[in-house]
Amino acid sequence: MTATDSERHSTDSTDHDYDVLVVGGGAAGLSAAIFTARFGLETAIFACGRSAISRCAHLENYLGFPGGIDPSTFLELGREQVTHEGATVHSEMVDAIEKPDQRFRVETIDGTVARPRYVIAATVIDGDYLESLDPALYDEDTHTVDCDEGGRTEVDGLYVAGRLADATHQAIICAGDGAEAGHTLVTDVLRRRGYWDEIARQYTDWVVRERRDDDWVSRVESWIRESVPDDDAVSEERIQWVIDDVVERFENREITESERRERVERGRDLVTAHLEP
Repeated sequence: MTATDSERHSTDSTDHDYDVLVVGGGAAGLSAAIFTARFGLETAIFACGRSAISRCAHLENYLGFPGGIDPSTFLELGREQVTHEGATVHSEMVDAIEKPDQRFRVETIDGTVARPRYVIAATVIDGDYLESLDPALYDEDTHTVDCDEGGRTEVDGLYVAGRLADATHQAIICAGDGAEAGHTLVTDVLRRRGYWDEIARQYTDWVVRERRDDDWVSRVESWIRESVPDDDAVSEERIQWVIDDVVERFENREITESERRERVERGRDLVTAHLEP
């Protein structure tokens, strides 16, 4: 899929009840969206204007590009990846955010309205739109929002990543911080669904090779039962639900050797398509 194809996926976002809305289409925002989209949450990115990384003449300190990469191609690849994972990218600039009920109400400068359950704010300097949510939330002097190490803020469902979370202003660090915020959001969703902390925190989304032994299910069950907190009245029904859910997630991440090779080739083709003159 080319960059033009990705742009064609930018559909009308008016009054859409997304699961997750990411504000900002730079390294932090795109990285966060990858994690939430891969988890299965309907994710949209509102990105408008120049990302901070575009101010760099040539990106030379991001792992994986030994000769560096121009920022526009880096962002094209990022948008290609989030689109591949099922997220959508929209050319929208957020003007205000409110939370009248369990969902946020996000309005853009052109009148577009979205109603996400979760918001990840990942812009660099222009965080004024958060003042409509809480005037004390955004510090105009430092351009940051108070949050914990996972990006959670005092507003339920609002996460921040990258520069807003006071991460060092480097693309690879901000991308990692965005991944942290996305992962934190996913683990919070798992907690709401019934996971306890130790199991939720160990959520991973990588794909694995097909398993050759028949004992892995029993090992997973033993691990989960040993992790049940002693000070929490966890019912057997809840324990069994978590076991079944974790096993199902593991099974859904298994790929055959032929599928693995196909994914390797497709990944190379996508990168090559962007890097060719």
